[in-house]
Amino acid sequence: MIRLIPLFAAMFSLPIGAQTTLDITVPPGNVVCSYVTGPVTSGTVAGHLQATATSSSGAGCGSGSAGNVTFGPATPLTATPSTVPGTSGLTTLSFQALNATQCTGAITGTAAGTFTGGNLFCGTGGASCSTPVSKTASFINGGTTDITDTVTVTCTGPSGQAQSSATVKVSGTSSPPPGCQRIIAGAPGTPIQSFSQWTGNHPFDISGQNGGSRSADVTDFSSMFPGPFPGSVSGQQLSGNLPTNTYMSMQFKITPEYAAVFQPGDYYKFSQGLSEFGAAESFSISTSCGDFSNPAAYASSTVVQNCWKTGLHAGGGIAWFIVPKFGECNLSPGVTYYWNIINANATGVTPTGGTASSTLNAPGSTCSQATCRVGIEDGPEGFQGH
Repeated sequence: MIRLIPLFAAMFSLPIGAQTTLDITVPPGNVVCSYVTGPVTSGTVAGHLQATATSSSGAGCGSGSAGNVTFGPATPLTATPSTVPGTSGLTTLSFQALNATQCTGAITGTAAGTFTGGNLFCGTGGASCSTPVSKTASFINGGTTDITDTVTVTCTGPSGQAQSSATVKVSGTSSPPPGCQRIIAGAPGTPIQSFSQWTGNHPFDISGQNGGSRSADVTDFSSMFPGPFPGSVSGQQLSGNLPTNTYMSMQFKITPEYAAVFQPGDYYKFSQGLSEFGAAESFSISTSCGDFSNPAAYASSTVVQNCWKTGLHAGGGIAWFIVPKFGECNLSPGVTYYWNIINANATGVTPTGGTASSTLNAPGSTCSQATCRVGIEDGPEGFQGH
């Protein structure tokens, strides 16, 4: 309800012909709309005042005279979600304006953003503007840092125009996925006293087909092994220098197209390469990044059952199946997973941190104090459908 009562006494005392400003608090959100008017007089209906607005101000209060377009008493623009998961995705834009006959949208910012079906939200042959409006927009960030775009809806009507805006954040390729900031403590007496996630773009040597070298984002499987999942070349080994006080956590998702070619008995393997072995490693595949806890020991572990290995040497790894096989690591298409790698014994790691014993000085280790050479390989094994 518009709260005019506190103003009545003051305005009844105004002289005829005086200019005045009406400050009206409008729920929800208690937006204050200020209207500069001409003479204020008693209306023809008891309890009513009468005036003509010459200008107005206030977020979402519109402009012009009676019948202003406004989001204030209705619903300003919102974006759900306001942070796009990953480097690309969709968000739903919703609002309701009053007294609008047409509403259009615009996106400003450096992330690529487009509206589904064009930038007309309602009116002029589209949906009615008199009811709540929703529209989908897609965003893509091809850079390495986070980008925040601004979406603005402009609504017009017979007596004015109003705008409402919302922001949408799109992550960059070097931004760690949510939840990757957990520190895993080193076990007492081991050479490394804590481990954190390795992030950013780093150089890797490529063996096998399409050999050479390039830089890759170490948090993103599709950057490490480019191309449609599981990479443009199966069975290639990437070799790089993993800092001894960090772990790798690569985000990946199995596409429905790739899953469709799996047959019963087919499996895939993430493995420690046969060459470029620096020290014993622990592997896990989890639904939250950086989780090295043993799912057989902790009910709250996000590591997939049977997708945990510790003490791996050259050639060791995790074999996973899409067509489920009892007692094996079974993954599902469409789910976001993380392949986690650490040069440590992960027996003491818990879902909330725990301890990891560095293998830096273990027998057979060839690591320096600063880095450990790691070779990682993806490839089908016993795979008839590929």
